[in-house]
Amino acid sequence: MLDGALTSLQHQSLPADQYEILVIDNASTDDTAEVVKRHQAWSSRIRYFYEPKLGISNARNRAIAEAEAPIIAYTDDDACADAGWLEAVLAAFTRTAQRPLAVGGRIALGWGSLKRPRWLPDTGLLTLGSLDHGDASIPCRYAYDLFGSNLAFERAYLAASGGFNCRLGRTGANLISGEETEMLARLHADGGLLLYEPAAQVTH
Repeated sequence: MLDGALTSLQHQSLPADQYEILVIDNASTDDTAEVVKRHQAWSSRIRYFYEPKLGISNARNRAIAEAEAPIIAYTDDDACADAGWLEAVLAAFTRTAQRPLAVGGRIALGWGSLKRPRWLPDTGLLTLGSLDHGDASIPCRYAYDLFGSNLAFERAYLAASGGFNCRLGRTGANLISGEETEMLARLHADGGLLLYEPAAQVTH
């Protein structure tokens, strides 16, 4: 799945000189490094970092430390970004009167060779990571209105706030989550704008 994620990130409508791709290898024991090397062979925009301390919050915080751009957009290794993903994220940060501190987008479910089970109701899609608040760009009222597999922040805010809470977030077989919700709650409490942008879509 990482191969597909990297391919989607290298075929963005945003000009190549306006973004970089960071891969944070969070203590993996598979062929992650080899997959990244294959992509690096024809793309200098991909930077690889091995983070030995297990946990998604540690990985997210390593990205904050290593990123060079003022906006950092997170997605997962099992998600593919639409071609216009980064362009839509950047536009959302720059076109509103009040500049948001966080932007999240639509998350579609990719079933691959499978089909959606007939017994699965629409209300069950949320638990699989689906997110769709409609076709309009809207401010979010709650921290849980956005999901971490499609979420971008002002990097300076993340750094100043101390990053993601390492007591939260999936760590190995421990499936506790909520690190992005806790971060968004802090941001919201500080008066920051959280924005939903439907044009910024990934398929998870």
